[in-house]
Amino acid sequence: MGEGLLSLMRRGDAYQVRYASTNPYALDPPPVFYHDTATLAALLHCWEIDAWSIHQAMATVRKGSVAVLPVHVTAAQLQAAFRTDAPQPPGDVGRASARPSIEGI
Repeated sequence: MGEGLLSLMRRGDAYQVRYASTNPYALDPPPVFYHDTATLAALLHCWEIDAWSIHQAMATVRKGSVAVLPVHVTAAQLQAAFRTDAPQPPGDVGRASARPSIEGI
């Protein structure tokens, strides 16, 4: 199980999600983009983030700020959430990866 920080921010029509491990030797995955709040909230719920924290994070992001949440995740959860094999989002939301699927989390 890994400990880290999850940051959420609005980028155009999508929500950018980044994971940063607290292990200084770990390689962090590239950011991913979610295009709807329901999918993003489902990911956070699967990572056992409580409903109040999810609500607060989403409210913070909607106001244009960055929300940061401490998380404890497995390698399988990281791989599922930060897949890089799906198509990149259109537009100028960044150079980063794809819209991930939360199946199998």
